[in-house]
Amino acid sequence: MGVELTIKLKIMKTIIEQIVEIIAREFGIEENKITPQTNLTRDFGSDSLNQIRVIIGLEEQFDLQISDVEAVKIETVQDAVDYVTERSKAPV
Repeated sequence: MGVELTIKLKIMKTIIEQIVEIIAREFGIEENKITPQTNLTRDFGSDSLNQIRVIIGLEEQFDLQISDVEAVKIETVQDAVDYVTERSKAPV
């Protein structure tokens, strides 16, 4: 495995860990209960206030501005990971 790929994988792992931490903190659940397929509404009974807090957490953690239109598309942990990695200032 090349050095560049190794670095990208480490950055991706860090992004995933940070997103899981934000979600676990907001919902008061253990991090090991969260998977990429976890649906915030279906699996955790998220309401609009929870969703807003998660979005704000993502914006603050990753220095992003997430529009309302984009925020409603973030339904799963993987959606959040994809959004952050596509728009993050970190070189992924």
